[in-house]
Formats: sequence, C-alpha cells, structure tokens
Amino acid sequence: MLSELFDSLPDSVSLIEPATSSIVYCNRKGYQALGLQADEVLNHFVLTLQKDVSGMPAYEEIAEQISQIEVFTYIGRHLRKNGSDSSLEVKTIPFHYNGNEYYLSVARNTTNRVSIVKRLKKTRKNYGLHSTKPATVYGTGA
Repeated sequence: MLSELFDSLPDSVSLIEPATSSIVYCNRKGYQALGLQADEVLNHFVLTLQKDVSGMPAYEEIAEQISQIEVFTYIGRHLRKNGSDSSLEVKTIPFHYNGNEYYLSVARNTTNRVSIVKRLKKTRKNYGLHSTKPATVYGTGA
C-alpha cells in the first residue's frame, strides 16, 4: 500500500544516503520526471542529478544545513536523461530509520510556474502595471 501511495503523489519523493548523496529510493513521479527507469535512478547521486550542486564540497555544505534546520528548501534544476533540465523546489528533512540517517526529499517541478511568473512580470512592465499586492498565478500541470 505505501508503495502505491508514494507512486500516486504528484511530486517526486526520494530517499538519500547522506554521506554519499546516493539515491536509495525514488517514487514513480521522480524517476519518470528524470526520464529514467526505477532501477536506473538507484545508480545516481544528488551530484549526478542536481545540476546546480557542483562537487562534494557543495553537497557537504547543503548536507550540513539539512541537519541544522527543520526543513531545508532548495531551488535548483534536475538533469534529465535526455540532457534537458527542469526547475525544481526541493524540500528535504533528515529521516531516521532503524538507526540509520537518510534525507527525505520532496521535489516539485516549478518549470511552468517560473515561465508564468516571467510572462506576468513582462506583461506588467510592458503595460506599466505595478501592484503592491502579490499576484495569484494560475497554471495547468505540475
């Protein structure tokens, strides 16, 4: 039942081994968003999937922050198998199970939202619209 539950979520869910950044679990949405099969994603690391984390020192800096705050939020880009990337918001927490520490990450694709916000800002600029109220942005998809 839990496997079906996680595979039904609209966001990517990953379990990460903190010391190496190795992916030890990924739900269906996660590996499909990367263009991978379930077994392929388990051969990856945060360092091979997260386009904006370059090198182990950068990952270790992030890992240190994850252990110090309740929820670590990261804005970045995942690299897909075909070489393209997608904009993401990743929320990560430390997760302990059977005496082992993992990182539990939930990644939401923000590609459409980023595009919509850029168009909205351009439209406001072109038409001289300056509102002090935040705009509600509607879109379809993830």
